[in-house]
Amino acid sequence: MEKYSKDESYLPEKLTENEIFHIAKEIKSYMENEKSRVISLKTILEIVEKNSEKVNKKKLVEDLLERYGDIIKKDFL
Repeated sequence: MEKYSKDESYLPEKLTENEIFHIAKEIKSYMENEKSRVISLKTILEIVEKNSEKVNKKKLVEDLLERYGDIIKKDFL
């Protein structure tokens, strides 16, 4: 990535300041959206319960939060 940020020889012409600004703005927007993407713990539990005969809800919550805690909205606790 470092190579491409400094070497524009692979482009047919150099990028303008406006184009660079627009690309940077789109990247920033994408990264911010990715940070805010979360999964509802309540929804996960509802899906599991609908598709399981027996669920140890406490253990399931612990395991899910341990593994995916950064992307799970803790709306059930």
